[in-house]
Amino acid sequence: MCSLDDTEYQTGIKVTDEEFDSINIERLDFHSEWNYVIKPQTFRQFSNRS
Repeated sequence: MCSLDDTEYQTGIKVTDEEFDSINIERLDFHSEWNYVIKPQTFRQFSNRS
């Protein structure tokens, strides 16, 4: 089931290249620019954050 999320979220948050590169993204074969899975970080990824 889906539902509308009408929450107002903060905009303009800057993300560094390093932060973006640390996202565990698995791109799918078909239109990977649109179709991907964001997976949880591994323990190693999480423990390297400052």
